[in-house]
Amino acid sequence: MAHNLMDVKGKTFSLTNEDIFASSQYVSTSHPPNEPWPGILTVRISHGNGFSIPDQYYQAVNSVQSGSSLTQAEISKRPWLNRNGRLLLYAIVEYDKFYARSFSASKTIENLRWENLGSYSVKFDVFRAAELVLRFYLYHPSHRKGSSDFFLGKAIIESALEDKKYTKWLQVEEGAGEICVEIEYTKTAAPGIQAVGGRGESLGESCSWDYCYISQVERRDTNLLYACKKLVNVDNSRHVFLSQGDKPFVAPLGFVAPIPEGLQLHAPLIHGGPLFYHLQKPRRFDVDRCRFYAAEILCAFESLLRSNPSYGGPKTENILLDSIGHVILCDFSLYYLDTENSSHSTVEYPAPEQLLHENSSSKTSVHWWWTLGIFLYEMLTGVPPFYAESIEKIHKRITSSELIVYPNYLPSSAKDILAGLLDRNPEQRLGAKRGASEIREHPFFDCIDWSKLMRREYHPDFKPPKVTMRFPESRKVRALLKINVMKQLNKRSNNVSSLAIDQTTRPAAVEINKKFMKEMNGKFPVGAASLPPPRPSPPSPAAKIPTNANPDWELVWDEETNVFYFHNRSNNAKQLIVQQTFFPRRPPKQARDGSSTGDVGNLPSQIQKEDALEAALKAGYTHLISQILHKYGDMDLNVKLYGFQRVPTLLEFAVEQEDANLLQLFVDEGVTDTWGTALFLSVKKGRQELAAILARVADRVDLTRALGRAVDGKDTAVIKILLGSGAKCDFEDYDRPPPPTWGCHFPEIPDNEDYMPPLVRAVKQGNMELVRLLLAHGADVNVGYHDLPCDHRSCQFIDFMCGRVIEAAMELGHQDMVELFLEMGADIHLPQPTWQFHDCPMIARSVYFSVRTQLREVEAAWQSTRDSAEWVVV
Repeated sequence: MAHNLMDVKGKTFSLTNEDIFASSQYVSTSHPPNEPWPGILTVRISHGNGFSIPDQYYQAVNSVQSGSSLTQAEISKRPWLNRNGRLLLYAIVEYDKFYARSFSASKTIENLRWENLGSYSVKFDVFRAAELVLRFYLYHPSHRKGSSDFFLGKAIIESALEDKKYTKWLQVEEGAGEICVEIEYTKTAAPGIQAVGGRGESLGESCSWDYCYISQVERRDTNLLYACKKLVNVDNSRHVFLSQGDKPFVAPLGFVAPIPEGLQLHAPLIHGGPLFYHLQKPRRFDVDRCRFYAAEILCAFESLLRSNPSYGGPKTENILLDSIGHVILCDFSLYYLDTENSSHSTVEYPAPEQLLHENSSSKTSVHWWWTLGIFLYEMLTGVPPFYAESIEKIHKRITSSELIVYPNYLPSSAKDILAGLLDRNPEQRLGAKRGASEIREHPFFDCIDWSKLMRREYHPDFKPPKVTMRFPESRKVRALLKINVMKQLNKRSNNVSSLAIDQTTRPAAVEINKKFMKEMNGKFPVGAASLPPPRPSPPSPAAKIPTNANPDWELVWDEETNVFYFHNRSNNAKQLIVQQTFFPRRPPKQARDGSSTGDVGNLPSQIQKEDALEAALKAGYTHLISQILHKYGDMDLNVKLYGFQRVPTLLEFAVEQEDANLLQLFVDEGVTDTWGTALFLSVKKGRQELAAILARVADRVDLTRALGRAVDGKDTAVIKILLGSGAKCDFEDYDRPPPPTWGCHFPEIPDNEDYMPPLVRAVKQGNMELVRLLLAHGADVNVGYHDLPCDHRSCQFIDFMCGRVIEAAMELGHQDMVELFLEMGADIHLPQPTWQFHDCPMIARSVYFSVRTQLREVEAAWQSTRDSAEWVVV
């Protein structure tokens, strides 16, 4: 049955029953004919076999394992897992634009089978009849670096809504194998909806409705996520709700629920994220990928023109990707047809005739083809054709007669279709005469099978992870809003006094020492001279201990009592060495020669030598250290000092005391545990001789981390020492440790900022001298970085927290550095750097376009200057 309606311009159009919203029973009590009763569809993949594994999968596994930090033994134990232990085989189950994942418990790749040993199932809300599609994938080991998972095939059930629970075997199409699926359809009265986490989260969409706050909600029975929108003061007599359920590239309207304020619309929450979010990572898409996305957007536009001609047109944030990688247009304005009031266009780059308010005799669809050209241009080049930093300038450029620049790397067919879609004359614009069919016939789309495309049978090369998000605002704006809150928190924290606990005055330690002294009473003779008074507390690292304060003291081992004591040769005074703290010492280690470092005959044990060493360091008797190390057998020097605050190791103690001789002694004796930490401390102090000693033994990663700290301190002398000792200016991809949990944050890893490349640190400071010095020593001019922090104290904020060094320099306004980087061979078109354990956040579009546009302008000016110079030379 067709419904004849009239749009705001008086033109008549028709809508079928499939177009009109099919779940109106949630607004009224009637049930539409030829539609299934609302319910829940439960799907469980029980088992399957015969899956074929592509040969390139083995190559991918080998390439990842060769560069991973796993040992060969660990790799051999779990060849079917990636570095994070994720199972490789999974299915994406789709019903009516809802997607759910189901993972297999199979742990072999030689004979890959589906073994769902548990009762895990996925559930879908049923509002209309739709295909049930199961797509099977093999997890790519480099998935987090942008590699696409391997498609193994799909299985389709065209009609799954039977009134009984049943099991069905399905052949895997476009692949090999068979799968057993258990399906159950249960009718329900009405869907139960609750807010996710008790909160409403804005999804960043704007509109012209009375109330347009969009939030996420969760279905109580199925745990499916919906995007919902409230409509208040709605006059049902002049509004029509559209389901959009029959359109392959448009998110359908799930249901409408009455609320006290009016009505609330619910649509599937699309998990793939905005298409133009994914564009930020590669900077621009290749031509084939652009062609695929543009073709699906064209089909979405064509289908929408028939059902909602008053729709003003989509914005970039309305073009999403689903879990498979297909384009999905999601905009609540699509489901709400007002037959009396027109919808104002909210597109970012409106057509010239819209800005000039010309009464053109051309069809309304020509505005949509202009928008398609804007989208295609941005996908091909990375920046919209009329970008400016203000809306007024954008509109001025759109309506001006200046030519649109088409980069030379674009193929001729791409330039031609862009010129046709972006023709400022709507009468001459591509698609003005015969609509979408005219665009489909353009040579740019020659390789597209439109029937196959409409059936969504193409397999996208890129399948996004679950990245549902909105377009963010500038990081600067968010940070400035939080400054006052941070200041208040700092004031509160400063008012809270910290309680320092002196470990040597703990009752347990005191009782242990008293008991030990009582046992030694009578066995340990005391000289005529009085013993030096004990120190009231362990020395602070900031306080220097005088070395060789009294060279008359010597260390003696009493074989009868098996204890150490200090003996003064001048006055015959003796000082017993007791356990330094009540903390238990660690078990003795094996010596470097393989012998035991524990009790051997009447020789002191490892623990006793540690106590003697710590006592000698406390008293400043450094001349006794060699005696402790060599006279009483081998000793493990990689120990912790429990009697010193914040100085747990020997190397750190020597650095804190700024004693180069003592540090060299420990290094020569083989102390290796904390080379890096001691080196960082020496760099912080700015002690060149200490840094030089440790730089000769520190590993590559610690040297680069220390170099970054020296750059932060602007200590050129130490920087030159580190560079002269072989410090590299860049890290390798696998140097940075993985986070304790999946995501972007590293709360449990200390000093994570140390993995910021030194060149990026110098750029952040705006220090051209250090930038030139690092470049002269081989710093990569295209180096990437992640998690560039903001300096809240100086109010220096940066939105390009993940990117290339030249982008950070451009956002910070260091044009001289940008020109230097270009001269040194920087490439502004490189994609965003990727790191396996990090999901880079999206950059605010305004900041992204501003930085990228400025880079192009500087590159063009620099190239022009260089070409002119070369021409003069010739």
